[in-house]
Amino acid sequence: MARALNLADLKQRLGSAYRVQIRRSEIDAQQLSPAAPGTVNAADVVSSSELREEDAPLIPSLEETRFNDVQEDEEIDIRYIERNLLNSQQLISLCDRLRTEYYELSKSYVEIQLRAEEFVRLDGVHLLEVGAGIYELSKRELEPEQKGLAAAKDSFGRQHRQINDLLKNERVVIGQDTPGPIIADPSGLLGSPQKERIALDQAELTEYQAISRQAECKERALRVATYRSEVEAYSWSYTETAVQTAERQLDARLDALGPRMEWAEKDILFRSKRAAIARDTGYSQLREHLRPGSPINFSQRMDKLRESYNRTLVQLCQTVKATQAGLSTLYDIESEIPLHDEEFLTPAISEWFRDTCTALDYSNRKERTWHQSINLSELMSNSSHGLRDLKAGEIFEFSFPEGLAPNGALLRGIALEAVGDQSACYRAELVPPTGPSPLSFGRILSTMAAEPIKIEYTEVLWNRTSSGSWKIRNLQGVGQLEGLRLTLQLAQRG
Repeated sequence: MARALNLADLKQRLGSAYRVQIRRSEIDAQQLSPAAPGTVNAADVVSSSELREEDAPLIPSLEETRFNDVQEDEEIDIRYIERNLLNSQQLISLCDRLRTEYYELSKSYVEIQLRAEEFVRLDGVHLLEVGAGIYELSKRELEPEQKGLAAAKDSFGRQHRQINDLLKNERVVIGQDTPGPIIADPSGLLGSPQKERIALDQAELTEYQAISRQAECKERALRVATYRSEVEAYSWSYTETAVQTAERQLDARLDALGPRMEWAEKDILFRSKRAAIARDTGYSQLREHLRPGSPINFSQRMDKLRESYNRTLVQLCQTVKATQAGLSTLYDIESEIPLHDEEFLTPAISEWFRDTCTALDYSNRKERTWHQSINLSELMSNSSHGLRDLKAGEIFEFSFPEGLAPNGALLRGIALEAVGDQSACYRAELVPPTGPSPLSFGRILSTMAAEPIKIEYTEVLWNRTSSGSWKIRNLQGVGQLEGLRLTLQLAQRG
């Protein structure tokens, strides 16, 4: 009983993991229920096979994500357009790889699915065959033959005994005291001379009876009677030989039937054991296809791939939405995804990626980059703060004058230099209006006019705005310091 419950649980898990339609076994059993003799129609049974519904696909759908249903991720900064595009490309490649792997696994998944359903259904039919006595059929077919041969042998035995009794009487008549052939050479008995002599004796017997010659009649009658007895004895002897031959043939058939009957008995065990081994092996394989962590548990592996694919696809959609927002807000580029009634979203995103890269490349060719410098000492002269106050630990808050950066200009980096003695070396912290933590400048040096400006914090300040309130603090160092020059790297698209 425990085994039956385990098989029932196994079949239920097969149905859940591999979409095996276990209920078809019940339909098979109903179709194979006993029918009235003579009403079974093989064509009806074959043609009644139920096909799968068209809306019941064999392979679970891979993509469960819809672009418009994905919420934006606020942690993805829309300023990093180029980096987001690169991340999108990597996520597209990952989705393509996961989808390819899913397709490869689906081949094994469908093969196991159909084989499992076929095995379970055929196993159910086989159990019905066993219950109907298919293994005992050969033995049942031989039993009537064995009984018939035994009855025939018994009948021939009775005939043989009756013939022997008759032959004993005939031997007495003809005067033969020992068993053996009645007539050693039947050709003399049945030859023409003998027949002519008996015919003559029969004629003389009739003649002598007419004239009442008793002695001659008795002699002729004895020869005729003896001849007839010899012929009848010979006939029974021939019949005895035929019966003996038939008995020997029956014995041979019965002897040959014995091993067949013995094998039919053993064959029941052999076939039953073969079927049991096949069932154990088949169900063991199916259990392995369901065991968690098994390399041939294709259902579990596909579930993990599907989960990973959709998680990656959500990240891709969030990155694409952040990229779209950055392109529209910062670069004035509108990029819509060509959403069609396609099975997969990644082909549409791949098309969007190619079109967006083309549009961005065109926009980059029209981008203008320049440096804009301002002396903080000039701003301080218009306030109550000075360099001495900064050195004393105070914080100077300032904003860039109007017109310093054109409207729509984007910040790409910053440089902070000392104005004064070449030996001056200072450090300070600069706090931008929004976004990152304070920018630390550990070596603020005085540079010659011909030296290139060393722009820093490009990554941190990428595509930010220079407008707003800035702060500089914690100014410390050595050497004569006359001022601080702040240089912005700006970019603008025409």
